[in-house]
Amino acid sequence: MEALAHEVGAAYSDAGRQVLARSQAGERVYLADDGHWSPAGNDAMAEALARSRDLPE
Repeated sequence: MEALAHEVGAAYSDAGRQVLARSQAGERVYLADDGHWSPAGNDAMAEALARSRDLPE
């Protein structure tokens, strides 16, 4: 998806990848055995998306 976004000139946010990395580091950002964001995951995703709003167009 990232490559396609770059190919068509669209901005791409890697917010999901950032939050996944936090999960892999032991932070509980997903609900257990569910795959959906936990409240902490929602906050982490919101923070990551807010940082990405300054992506070049």
